[in-house]
Amino acid sequence: MVSLAIAGIPGLVLFFSSMILTETPASLIERGKDTKGKAALKKIRGVDNVEDEYEEVKRACEIAKEVKQPFKKLMKRSSVPPLVIGIMLQTFQQMTGINAIMFYAPVLFQTMGFKNDVICCH
Repeated sequence: MVSLAIAGIPGLVLFFSSMILTETPASLIERGKDTKGKAALKKIRGVDNVEDEYEEVKRACEIAKEVKQPFKKLMKRSSVPPLVIGIMLQTFQQMTGINAIMFYAPVLFQTMGFKNDVICCH
């Protein structure tokens, strides 16, 4: 019983810590709370001059809103290899418990000849 209670301590710490976390600037901007998003960005960066990054986040949110039916793109033939690789990486990582697989995966794929834009489908 004591071991179970001790095992729950990290979970409780995470739970209560999550109550004080602020929302991300991107999340706030996506929901139309631009001033709060900019304020969160200033708080995170610790500087007042975040205009360039704010505009970049705003553009990224606008591009993300344009995507219609994202799961439909996953079923296209060109998306299957990256999807299978991603699923298998997560499966092997969980089965082996080796986080290094996930950490070094981009380097391994570049070494094998895959480019950084493999997942990008036009």
